[in-house]
Amino acid sequence: MTVDAPSTPGREQSALVQRALLLLRRGKLSEAQQALESALADDPANAEAMNGLGILSVLRGDRERALYWFHQAVRIAPGNPEVLNNLIDVLLERSLAAMKDGRLDEAVALGFEAFGLVEALPAAKPRMSVVFVTISDTLHRAGRVDDAIRMAEAAAQLTPGRPSVHSHLHLLLAARKQECGDRARGAAERPLGRHFLVTGFPQSGLEALAEAVRSSLGYVGAQLAEPSYHTEDALSESRLRAVAAVDTVSRLHCAATEENISLMRRFAIRPMILVRNVYDTLLSWRRSAFPDIHFLPLRSTHDAAIIQQIDIIMAERAAWLVHFYAQWRRATERKAVDALWITAEAAAANPEETAVRIIRFLGRPCPEETIVAALSKLAATAPEAPESGDSFTDRQKAAIRRLADQYPDVDFSTIGF
Repeated sequence: MTVDAPSTPGREQSALVQRALLLLRRGKLSEAQQALESALADDPANAEAMNGLGILSVLRGDRERALYWFHQAVRIAPGNPEVLNNLIDVLLERSLAAMKDGRLDEAVALGFEAFGLVEALPAAKPRMSVVFVTISDTLHRAGRVDDAIRMAEAAAQLTPGRPSVHSHLHLLLAARKQECGDRARGAAERPLGRHFLVTGFPQSGLEALAEAVRSSLGYVGAQLAEPSYHTEDALSESRLRAVAAVDTVSRLHCAATEENISLMRRFAIRPMILVRNVYDTLLSWRRSAFPDIHFLPLRSTHDAAIIQQIDIIMAERAAWLVHFYAQWRRATERKAVDALWITAEAAAANPEETAVRIIRFLGRPCPEETIVAALSKLAATAPEAPESGDSFTDRQKAAIRRLADQYPDVDFSTIGF
């Protein structure tokens, strides 16, 4: 929401509107309303005052009234970016609210009203695309595949360079094709498709590997978790059911929990687990979080800030990495799932050999060069120091080893200790 007045060509912002916007920023809503209403009384075509009343309505939680005022402001000042931004924001907010309340027709209508305005405000396209994919996914799960496709096509038009949007659309089109085939055959049961899951450590090249496998096989890229940060490592049964008959490749930091393993067995999902040296992984996280400071091996004069940064990353990530690895080791050693282990170090050092292992695991002929190219990119993620463990103090190394000691039956040599 832009708390600024639009500059209407040929007129200057009135003193009353200036004062009202200042009051809005200070949270003095009643005084701001009086100033804006006075400005509108002096000039009934004052788009600045209308925009201000729309902002005031949003701050009071009255989106319906806000829409009225923003529509009026756009009528007076068409194409003005501040007013358009505010109007689009409220339309998208109301569209999501309608979706959550189950009013899907209203959600679609509000979304496409915003879509009709966005060419005049290209900066709004990325956030509008996210909203459209969210609504499309809800429509799909509600059985409204055609409407879901319409929203997804609009999202793809908004962000043509975003692969996740096109994967979502591809998945919907495949689902509609399968649905039409089912109706034609009168089939009550559909055979399971082939499903591959690329999982493993963050900062290890999962996205590149998953895309290489997907494009090599010609399969659909599927999102198998609910769109929430808190469920990123959990498979979604409803999403699995939606793509059960479609051949898919998905990427997910999927934990080897009993629930996830059970779903993998039910839906015949075969995981590929990509891991790398745990110290390298933590250093990559540190470089992402603190990109302004480069890594060097520790010296006696090593900057204490670097050590503190590693401590922060370890506190947030080290236990997760060790637990993730231990869970998957235990699951594969008891043969709970048919999985392929890949290390980033081996893949970067010998991509051709690793590609042969992957193709053999896939059980389908596919272009080896595509997978080799993806594996070769893993070399770019190599740590800056020759031995990444040298960037950790003895205290930090001991702390990581203590985490591993909680799993005495697990061999951690694959990830560096």
